[in-house]
Amino acid sequence: MGAGMQIRQAIISKIEALALERQMAIPSLRDDSVIVDLGLDSFRLGVLVAQLEDEFGFDPWASGQVDFPVTFGELVSLYERHET
Repeated sequence: MGAGMQIRQAIISKIEALALERQMAIPSLRDDSVIVDLGLDSFRLGVLVAQLEDEFGFDPWASGQVDFPVTFGELVSLYERHET
């Protein structure tokens, strides 16, 4: 599995775990899925970002020059760009 697929799968797994934690239906994750429509509140989005930092060892927002992505695909791309 390539690095991009590992990043994508890690993000999917974390979103699914957060949904299960809230006893929500697991959201359908497509590249055009809007992040705020995934059913995760702002606290859980913060948890997701913290978990991704733990997983990948970096915070794409640390520079203060990155806007939060709107779609799932943009989120994955943000981590993939930083990884390469």
